[in-house]
Amino acid sequence: MLILDHEPNRWFLFQGDSDELLLDVNCGHGVVGYSFLMALDEKETARFKAEGRGFIEFLAEMVERSEPGARGTASPYRDRAVAPERSAQATAAVLAWRAAGGGD
Repeated sequence: MLILDHEPNRWFLFQGDSDELLLDVNCGHGVVGYSFLMALDEKETARFKAEGRGFIEFLAEMVERSEPGARGTASPYRDRAVAPERSAQATAAVLAWRAAGGGD
């Protein structure tokens, strides 16, 4: 898994082994904070390819505002979570990236 881009303390964009794109959003609601990892769908992937980083910034904001990890949420992103299945891979990619000099 490769890190394509990131916004410090907000999100990471990953490319998986099968070229899928995954977005890890740092969500914070009051005193509760959590990471929400989801795969981009075909429309989101196409928008990213057309619009670039600006679209990812917009999508990350939409994900966070929808509170996908909150109890009883109606977030349209909640059922798209890929963690914990892919979270270990994402964590390993971030650790390797930071060890190689990447970082916030």
